[in-house]
Amino acid sequence: MRKINKAELSVACFVFVISIVFLTQSFTYEYQDSVGPGPGYFPVWLSGILLVLSIIYILHCFRNKEVQSDEEPEKVLPQGDALKSFILCIGSMILFVVLFEYVGFVIAGTVFLYILLFKAYRWYVSLGVSLGVSLLLFYLFGTLLGVDLPGIG
Repeated sequence: MRKINKAELSVACFVFVISIVFLTQSFTYEYQDSVGPGPGYFPVWLSGILLVLSIIYILHCFRNKEVQSDEEPEKVLPQGDALKSFILCIGSMILFVVLFEYVGFVIAGTVFLYILLFKAYRWYVSLGVSLGVSLLLFYLFGTLLGVDLPGIG
């Protein structure tokens, strides 16, 4: 019988609670409007799917398994390069949220993507891809979806 650690179960329960919070909050938005899906359509479906997946994972944790509580934290948390990548990813997301309001989507998105790509590609490739993707998303949101994102500043 394979033992699972408490971290797996804790994360599954955390995702379950978060998905319930987002699901209940998404019901405060209009699900459908005169044109089609409203602002609550995507959040309802996304949080509902997340809720179902977290329930499946919780059930998977308990099926033919024994909960192990004496797992050392050092074995659960990422270490070395994985920890650096995790911190870089979380840090770039936080930086994106902070920059978004002040410099707009294009610059914040470019910085975010550049931080994620600079280790894997040459600087000019990372910068070009980051800027191109940010401009493309800005254009698509503005024209196809009709969502005005702050461009620059």
